[in-house]
Amino acid sequence: MKGTGMTDDTTSGTRQPDAALRALDRLVGTWRISGDATGSVTCRWMQGGFFLVQEGELELFGHHNTFTEIIGRERPFGGEPSSDIKSRTYTAEGNTPLTTCTNWTGTR
Repeated sequence: MKGTGMTDDTTSGTRQPDAALRALDRLVGTWRISGDATGSVTCRWMQGGFFLVQEGELELFGHHNTFTEIIGRERPFGGEPSSDIKSRTYTAEGNTPLTTCTNWTGTR
């Protein structure tokens, strides 16, 4: 189903991540960050493949922080997945910014 964040396997009734989520496969691995920000991040799929988990340690303008970021579609229990892919970051300093992702898949 386009735009719903899932596809249905009608033979087994199981939900599967949609193509826009699977496009984030290119981020899986460990990455070295350079430029204004320096450090490293590691991305992996959470079991089930509906959420990409990014963990990292970055230094930006002399400020050092560690974080965990969860990327995927919001889906309340019993509800439909959001049309947008969202990202919520949890920092070691207690910040929790929420972002709607458009640049990783090229669409929104």
